[in-house]
Amino acid sequence: GTKYASFLRIYWKVYCLVYKKATSSKIDSKINRSIYKVLRKLAKKYNLKKVGRDKACIYIEN
Repeated sequence: GTKYASFLRIYWKVYCLVYKKATSSKIDSKINRSIYKVLRKLAKKYNLKKVGRDKACIYIEN
C-alpha cells in the first residue's frame, strides 16, 4: 500500500503523461486542480505521511 501522500501526486502526474501521449491533448486545468483537492482529501482520510526531502546546503564557495 501507499504510505506517502507524494505517491498519489506521482501516480497522477504519470497518468497525465500517459493521457497526453495517448490522446495528444492535455487534461483540462479545472479537472487537474480538482484532482489535487481530491488527493489532499485522500491523504488526510488515510493518514498518509507528508514527508519532504531535506534541502541540500549550498555554500558561497560552490
